[in-house]
Amino acid sequence: MNITKAYENRQRGFTDRYVFKFSESGGHYVIYCVHYPRDPFDRGPEHHHMFEGGRLCQREGYESRTFEHAQAFAQWWLKRWSIYIRTGHFSMTSESMYVHNP
Repeated sequence: MNITKAYENRQRGFTDRYVFKFSESGGHYVIYCVHYPRDPFDRGPEHHHMFEGGRLCQREGYESRTFEHAQAFAQWWLKRWSIYIRTGHFSMTSESMYVHNP
């Protein structure tokens, strides 16, 4: 199953737009960010956890096993990307995410 979803990160002073593709594979979801704001720092996946081609890094054993978890991970990542492109810092802080699927 492949699902594509668009998200906006609206904050005071900016709105960033993202598009993610979620692909179910081997019992978990692989997440690709296919549209995102440009990376002005080009620090690489070891810093911001996105590989060439847009695949987001999830540690083995911690992959998203449900679509809701994959969406929450994408939202967690995009909030940090929006900060990273402005500051050069990608925070690895934890955060609870609410996913609404009408």
